[in-house]
Parts: sequence; C-alpha cells; structure tokens
Amino acid sequence: MNLDFLRLYGETRGFSLGLPQQPTILADGKRVLFLRAEPKQPSLALFAYDLETKTERVLVTPETLLGGKEGELSVEEKARRERLRLTVSGVTSFAVSDSNAWLVIPLAGRVFLYRLADGRVMAPPVQGAIDPHLSPDDRHLAYVKDGDLYVWSLADERETRLTEGASEHLTHGLAEFVAQEEMQRMRGFWWSPDASRIAYAKVDTSALERFAIADPTHPEKEPVRFRYPRAGRANAEVRLFVTSIDRSARHEVLWDRAQFPYLARVTWAKAAPLCLLVQTRAQRHEVLLAADAAGATRTLLEEKDDAWINLDRSSPLWLADGARFLWVSEKIGAYTIEVRAADGQLERTLSLPGLHELLRADHEAAYVLSADARAALQVQALPLDGSAPRLLCDEAGERTVSFCRQHALFAETIATRERYRRVIVRSAKDGREVCELPRKNLEPPEPPRLEWQTAAGMETLVIRPRTFDEKKRYPVILAVYGGPHHNHVVPMREMYLREQWLADLGYIVVAADNRGTPRKGRAYERAIAGDFSQVALDDQIAALSALAKQVPQMDLDRVGVYGWSFGGYMAALSVLRRPDVFKRAVAGAPVVDWRDYDTHYTERYLGMPSENAAGYDRSSLLTYAKDLKAPLLLIHGTADDNVYFFHTLKLSDALTRHGVAHDVLPLAGFTHMVPEPEMLARVWQAIARHFDPLLTA
Repeated sequence: MNLDFLRLYGETRGFSLGLPQQPTILADGKRVLFLRAEPKQPSLALFAYDLETKTERVLVTPETLLGGKEGELSVEEKARRERLRLTVSGVTSFAVSDSNAWLVIPLAGRVFLYRLADGRVMAPPVQGAIDPHLSPDDRHLAYVKDGDLYVWSLADERETRLTEGASEHLTHGLAEFVAQEEMQRMRGFWWSPDASRIAYAKVDTSALERFAIADPTHPEKEPVRFRYPRAGRANAEVRLFVTSIDRSARHEVLWDRAQFPYLARVTWAKAAPLCLLVQTRAQRHEVLLAADAAGATRTLLEEKDDAWINLDRSSPLWLADGARFLWVSEKIGAYTIEVRAADGQLERTLSLPGLHELLRADHEAAYVLSADARAALQVQALPLDGSAPRLLCDEAGERTVSFCRQHALFAETIATRERYRRVIVRSAKDGREVCELPRKNLEPPEPPRLEWQTAAGMETLVIRPRTFDEKKRYPVILAVYGGPHHNHVVPMREMYLREQWLADLGYIVVAADNRGTPRKGRAYERAIAGDFSQVALDDQIAALSALAKQVPQMDLDRVGVYGWSFGGYMAALSVLRRPDVFKRAVAGAPVVDWRDYDTHYTERYLGMPSENAAGYDRSSLLTYAKDLKAPLLLIHGTADDNVYFFHTLKLSDALTRHGVAHDVLPLAGFTHMVPEPEMLARVWQAIARHFDPLLTA
C-alpha cells in the first residue's frame, strides 16, 4: 500500500496550495489582489496582479509584517478559523476599504493597515484583535478585543473602548457559535454608511452548557471550555445595539426577541436603513426589519415555510441608490429573486431554472449562480426588467464567484469535469475571459477516472480502478455524505483523488446525492424533514442498485461505506440498519445522537426534541447499537469542537454494553479536520485496512 500519494495530498492540501485564493478585483478594474502559498508550504502571502501588464508582485508576507514570528492565536481566533475550515497560516484573510485606499490585514492577533498607493504599513499597537474592519471614511478601525468593541483612530493613533462588561459568557461585537457555524454570519458588528456609528451584537451565553476539550496526551494542561447550545436546550441571547463612535449616544434595536430569537443577518448599506433578518427558533418564519435612528423597527417582508427556511447569504441586497433591494425566496417551490421597493413592496419577481445563489446586482441586472440539469453551476446575468437572462460562461462546473465593486469584472474559481481548479477573471458584460491568475500549485500525478451518471433519479459518480478489467467483479465502497446543504457529486476532479487512491486498491467507489441535498428544488431537499434516518438511506441503497445495473462489474454482495461528519453518521447508520447491504463501515467524526448537536442546524430539520421525540430516536445511532452485525471503525479527533469527541465515545459505550465488537481510532489533538500529511496518510491507511476483507470475501 503506497502512502506517498496521500502524504503528497496532505502536503499540498489536496493540491490547492499555490492556487490563488480570495481573488478581489479593485474598483478601478486594473488590479486583482489574491492570497497564495507555495506548493508545499501552507503559509499564505498577499499578491497583486496587474490586468494590463499581466504581471504580479508580492505585497505582503508574514515575514515582512512580523519579522518571521507569527505569534500565538487566541482561543477565540482559533475557533473562528475552525468555523472557516482554515488549515493554513500566514495572511489568511484581508479586506479592501470602501475607498479602495487601504487593506486591512489581521495576522497573529494583530492588525496591519496597508496603503495601496505607496505600500505604507500602519500597525496599531493592539494584541488580540478579532475581526477588524475599517470605517467607510477610512478614519477609524473597529475590532473586538477581550470581548469588547474598540475603535482606533488613524489620525491620532488613539484607541477608544466602545463597550464594557465583557466576561467569559458576555461579548460585544462577536458572532455566536451557531451564527458562525450554521448561519454563515461571521460578523458581530457593522459600520454605518456615514462612519459615525456601529451596530453590534451583544451575546450572552450564560444559559448555555459549558463543554470542555482536554488534551488527553497532556493531562497537566487545563481544558479549553466552550459554551455550546445543544438541540432543545438553551440558546445564546442575542441583542443588537447601535453606538456612536464618540460614545455620546447608544440605543438598542428592538424587535420581538421572544418570537424571533435568531439574529440571522444584519446589513447597513449605503443609502439604506439598518436592516436585520430575524427568525423563529423553528426557522419556519422570518421577518426582515428596518430600524430607525431610535432603534424602533418596521417590517419590510416576511417569509414562511412549512418545513424550514433556507438562509440566503446575499439577502437582502440593496441597490446602490437605496431605492430598491433584492430578496431571494423559495415560496413558490423554487428559488426566485424578488425586486422590492425600499418600503418592502414587491415590484417584480425574477425566475430562472435552477437558480441557486444571488451573487451581486447593479441597477440593470442581478448576477446569479444557477444549476444545470446535472447540478453543475453556471454564472448568469438576470436583467431586473424581466427580460431574458444572459449566460456569462457556458462552461458548466463547480465555482465560486466574486465581483468587483463596479460590476464590470468578476473573478471565478472554477473546476470542471475535464479540468482542475483555476481562477479566471471575466467581463461581466459578456463573460469574456480577461486572464487566468497565475498559479503555482502542483497537479496530481494522474487524473482520477470519474464517470458522472444519473441513477434512480439522483446525480451519482462512479470511480473505477485505473487497472479496471471489465471481466472481473469488484467490491464496492460507497463514499457518502447525504446531508443538507452539501453536494457530494460535483464536477470537481480534485475532490475525488483520495477516492481514486482507494479505488486503485481494487474497488469500485461510488457516490450519490440523495434527497435532502440541494440544487434539485424545494421538494427534493425537504424530503428529510423530521427524520434523518430513512429517506437518505433508502436513496443511497436505491442508487447502489441502479448503478449496479449500469456497471455490472459492481459486486453488491461486497459493499463497504465510509464518510465524515454527516457522512460519518450516514456510514454508521448504513451498517447499523442495513447489514444486508453494507458489510463494513468507516464512520469519521459522526454525529451519534442529534440531541447532542447544535440547535440551529438540528432543529431546522428535526424540530424540537420535545415535539419530535420519535424522529430524534429514529435518527439516533444509539437506537440501533444493539443491531450491529458488521465491522465498524469509528475515527474522531479528540479536540473536535463541531462534532465533539463524546459522540464517538457514546456510541462506543453503547456498542460495548451490548457486547458488540467494533474499533475506535482516536486522533489525539485533532479537530474536525485532519490536515497534517502524515496523520492524513495514516487515517486513510486505516480506512483501507478496514476494507481489506472485502477484496478477498
């Protein structure tokens, strides 16, 4: 078993190191800023690419800012990076000021301001700053330190503390755990357009349970403690305040927090009011509110859904003049974009087959991602007057897109079935390619052998060994995720390199996107409401059966299954409930009992435990522990603060009490991710060894 490829995969972070990251086109349309690492060095530096001369230059490296010493990150910053799934160091993020004059660069608990005109660097003497943002007028820098909100004046280099009273359970200006992990709201404060005020979240987690993560290899160290909201239990109390930066005035923004406890979105756009999107705990009802100067709120619109409401990260999107805003809705069963007046009145509804995400808008068009019939994403311009959409790129693939402020250009990171990821700058008018940003990443030694198919009404993928012999029959491994808001079958070749390594050992590896996954419409996604255990598992088995008819070399008497996170849950569920189909399983970081997972995610799909006890019981792996009849390997990082290690311990304990043999591989000190090359190789070695008996059965 050759582990060299797996080590290389880990060293290159899946061959992504060396790719441009976070491409940001400056407002003048002449330069693109991006982050990039060396091919085997997981430390990012900041570059600028000149679109006219087609040349790049380095702007900032960790060494130039810190003198080679990155420093120690705070517990809070480490947690933010975990929420962002960051496995690299160095300059991991930057922000361009509204004027495009300054860059804000957080690094090792400090903040650096880089002036684009001449390269001047300012470094406020602040340690432990979190989430820094420059004011719209470039005069003040706001950040959170030790749980309180501060501003620093660029003119007189003076720091002002705006809030007081932070404690172990009370913070000002930081997003709470479920906002970061589940709502895609990483921010906890927002500048007013005139730069005179800041809206900030005041978060009280005192009612939450305290979870401790200890380092089992160093029992002498104190555990790190987090406040965690388990399903059906207390949530953080979140309030919204507005303060002037001279501390002369402060008021609370008021809404019915008893009915709408979740603060899901806050926007404060130019020429628009302070807006907040609030949700009921059940996430079946949400209200978009506008706040006035005294903190009173009025309703702009409401959304309701019998199952749950998906949060759109771009809504509301205000147009530059503040006269209208765009809103994404699923109320008709598919995504549409509503053009609404400033008072919330509906003016027009825009529809597009497969509409997936609103990206940006100007006074003429909304720019969106849409999914084609095979769930690949395309960029389209959707005119606000209701006329025909314009396809800006006919290359279907998996992509993320960012527009420059003037909307004339956009940068897309795109992978397709035929090509690995690259970053392309295009014209927003017609999709014409302007350039490809320079990349230095290594490419895999050999491309994977991938076949995208439709089976049993699902998008599926088949990965054969490179030495495939059509006269032989092969054991099958199902690579599964199966959970909400994630597609496991996408046109992205590099995503399946480890699966190809596994297939080359002598398996046919397959994957399927069952009901409950996105890009197939409201009904397809919401088929799992109230129960994680039945529909997804039935669909995966149906996909296996259908694929075996298309690929007769698949031996369905020798089927293994593996997955991570929700996929780990699905892998364990599969072997527990259907040992007639699945003969061996590897479950990485599985959620074992959904009563132990967080509120905003779990209750969205299963409701409250007190109201759907049967659904929680059916969805719990503990319910079926006594039924395990096939080999199961559990793998889990002991420092995981997303799916805590106690999930695996609970299942292992239940299996042991029922006298059921199983294996557990604890990863000491690792979180929900395993980026370290040697450990990654050893984990996949353990996975392969667990499935070895399928080869000789």
